[in-house]
Amino acid sequence: MPGKQFPKTFLRAVGRIGWARTLWVKGIRWALRYLPLPQKIIEIFMWEVPTYLLGDTYRVVTTLGTGITLEVGLDDSLSRHVLFYSSWNDYIYEPQTLRLALRLQKPIGTTLIAGGHIGYHALHLAKASQASGGRVVVFEPVEIFYKRLVCNKELSR
Repeated sequence: MPGKQFPKTFLRAVGRIGWARTLWVKGIRWALRYLPLPQKIIEIFMWEVPTYLLGDTYRVVTTLGTGITLEVGLDDSLSRHVLFYSSWNDYIYEPQTLRLALRLQKPIGTTLIAGGHIGYHALHLAKASQASGGRVVVFEPVEIFYKRLVCNKELSR
């Protein structure tokens, strides 16, 4: 059915035009922030539209309100949350987990993170422990996430 392919084809075409792609991403960010959208529309804005519009290789560097800089793409839910919500939220993904970890972290000591993913939690904890001389040790077994973690560590200094 050719009619069902039109939206995908249209989004892929728009995604090849840099300014249109940027405008569309800003529009999605605006809609997610200011419009009371039903969950189904939010899922479409976060999953279906970006998948066809931006493609698998899309990467962008964004700085959170907390000062952490991350390179994100469309690889997973965390990256998509950072991409679309980072312009106005400080603690984007699992905020209760991050706040609890920051409170439990001892001023001087070592924090161990098994499964560091792209470094979202690890970099926040490292920044918090930097002044007191503490350190964070992170393990990430998945190669693509490990590479992104190392990149994000360098971006956030």
